[in-house]
Amino acid sequence: MARGDGRLGHDLLPGEKGPQDACGVFGVWAPGEDVAKLTYFGLYALQHRGQESAGIATGDGEKILVYKDMGLVSQVFDETA
Repeated sequence: MARGDGRLGHDLLPGEKGPQDACGVFGVWAPGEDVAKLTYFGLYALQHRGQESAGIATGDGEKILVYKDMGLVSQVFDETA
C-alpha cells in the first residue's frame, strides 16, 4: 500500500511474524525492466539459504501483488507465474 510520502509500505496481518530464520530477501528497483525475471534470478542465486518456499511481491505504487508457494524457486516460478 502507498504511504503518505509515496513510498510503498506493508503492515503485517494479525498473526504474521515477519521473516523467519533462513530467509533470503532480494530487491529490485528497475523501472521499465522485466523485474519479475531479474527477481527470479536473484532468488535463484539465494536458493542455498533455504528451500522451503519462495515468493515474489511486486508493487506499482498503489498495490502490491504477491505470488508464493512451497518449493524451490525453479519449482514455484515458470514463464506463466
